[in-house]
Amino acid sequence: MNIEEKEELYLRAKAEYYKGNEIMSDFEFDSLEEDLKSEGSSVVFVVDGDDTSGERFPHMNPMLSLEKIQVMDEEDIIHIEELQKFINKRPNKELELECTPKLDGSAMSLKYVDGILTQGLTRGGGDKKGGLDKTNKMMRMVPNTIGIMGVVEIRGEIVINKEIFARKYANEYKNERNFVAGIMNKDDEWEDFIEDFEFVAYHLVMDADTNPIHNPNTMIELVNAGFNAKHNPHILRIKNAMQFFHDVYPIYKNYRENISPYRLDGIVIKMHGSVRVEMGENSHHPKWAVAIKFPPEERITTIKDIIWQLGPSGAMTPIADLEPINLDGTTVKHASLHNLGKVEENGCYPGARVIVAKKGDVIPQIIKVVEKSFIPYHGVPCICPVCETKLAISESKISKQLYCPNEDCEGKGVMKLAQGIKIIGIERIGPAAAEDLYNAGIKSVIDLFNPELFNKGELIESGIFKRGRSLDIILDGVYDLKEVQIDQIINSLKFTDSGSTVSREVGKFMSNVPYDFKGLNKSVIEKLTTEGTDEHNKLQQFIRTLSYYKGVNVVYFKEEVAQEGVKFYELTGSPKPFFSTKDDFMQFALNKNCKHSKLTRDCKYLLTDSYSSSSSKMKNAVKLKVEIITYEDFLKI
Repeated sequence: MNIEEKEELYLRAKAEYYKGNEIMSDFEFDSLEEDLKSEGSSVVFVVDGDDTSGERFPHMNPMLSLEKIQVMDEEDIIHIEELQKFINKRPNKELELECTPKLDGSAMSLKYVDGILTQGLTRGGGDKKGGLDKTNKMMRMVPNTIGIMGVVEIRGEIVINKEIFARKYANEYKNERNFVAGIMNKDDEWEDFIEDFEFVAYHLVMDADTNPIHNPNTMIELVNAGFNAKHNPHILRIKNAMQFFHDVYPIYKNYRENISPYRLDGIVIKMHGSVRVEMGENSHHPKWAVAIKFPPEERITTIKDIIWQLGPSGAMTPIADLEPINLDGTTVKHASLHNLGKVEENGCYPGARVIVAKKGDVIPQIIKVVEKSFIPYHGVPCICPVCETKLAISESKISKQLYCPNEDCEGKGVMKLAQGIKIIGIERIGPAAAEDLYNAGIKSVIDLFNPELFNKGELIESGIFKRGRSLDIILDGVYDLKEVQIDQIINSLKFTDSGSTVSREVGKFMSNVPYDFKGLNKSVIEKLTTEGTDEHNKLQQFIRTLSYYKGVNVVYFKEEVAQEGVKFYELTGSPKPFFSTKDDFMQFALNKNCKHSKLTRDCKYLLTDSYSSSSSKMKNAVKLKVEIITYEDFLKI
């Protein structure tokens, strides 16, 4: 895009942002703003977009943006230097600075005259165009009278508790901020929503119309005036940048992720109230405040190349080789492109600019293409990199997949073996050792339990292994297996189109307990459950080998007997940092008479790592009227 197109997009994004219609992510917007700053564009000094709807009223003092310091890598010293440069501007070097969480809500300015609320204005166009009058809505959220005489300005953010949003509105609205802004801009049908909103005040200016005084005890004065009854401002104080990043920043990061009831997007650092008027502001931001932005969970980068990776099913998965970026504290160099169809459809060729997101514990994903690449790409493989079979293409309405049709492909075999070893629970055998085992004649998990194939002599005879500790570790890993669940056995064999869900339900079928084949591949289920099929015979033989010949305890499912007071729950997201794994959490919950279940109306809870999660389970829980609760809050009850 040229600079005119960038400016037009920037202004449109700002206008939509303040109306509650987000057309790009926070990080995408911040990156666009930085680009425009570097190119000398003046539009970055426009406080909002060019929305002229509604009568505007002037603010008593400009409602400006904040100068930002974007944290990318928490270990990078540059952030300490940037913040220290800001701190060094204070007139009195002995004064402490105030740190508070930066709420991600809808900004509002309130005007009180001799203790009576007379006006509530949106941010609008700052000092140029003024804001929209929302006094009628604000009277439902804030004290209508306060015990402070004169003309007083109080600023804050309208927010909604993440739990309430997830329970009542997440199914229809993208995020909390958009929802709040959208309702505040409505002229009708807003009364039923406003009761769920909260106004969190953070700034108090006395004599706001004549000689503004920034009270150094703002938060205390606001509480005394009747604000923030539900909000702990979580104020911390610092004297230098080193203290902030070493001692204070980790506290706020944990507060954001695990404690805050509201959506946060950073930390605000303000100079002492006594020097704010003296320091003043420019046309864009006050000189006495700065926002420290948390490391983004998404960033823009460029695709350098595409790596085509053979999977256990034979699918050739494209992996984007990226210009390295720091994403939420870790360096990311690769992201999944899913399949050939996605590459072609989205123009995800080398040279494309993309947004990469880190979602939980899974591989980073490309969630949006900012600029397609039109550079000719000739790197789509034609033959399998392992067996050199000509690749085929499988097309459906939803995907276009490049794959190796050779069922005897060694590459597929190695991947299946490595995954099977991991699934069945054999420890200390990694992918490299699995490849060596495959080359030594161990073609599947079943072969590991065949004494004629899997023994020290045969492995050494293959020429792949030598006597020593490395070989003993592999042997001990298999011999130490004492117990395995029935669904792990099924899944470890890596039958075509059979994953963990199919394995679990077939395992229940084999355990003579209630099962549910609804929505699963019918032909796969029939092959695994019908006597006489190759798949069924192979599975039964493996179970016999494990239990009768190797003494491995095969654990079958047991029918759950209804217990008085038992509560059922489903999980989404990660239970970290409160539990190491989901299994650890499930064991804890079991001790509290809570059992894991599919998400149904019978569930008491849906456990989540964030009330702001937009997972499909969160949306279904809202529909089913299942209570949504975080792992942390579950611990509290």
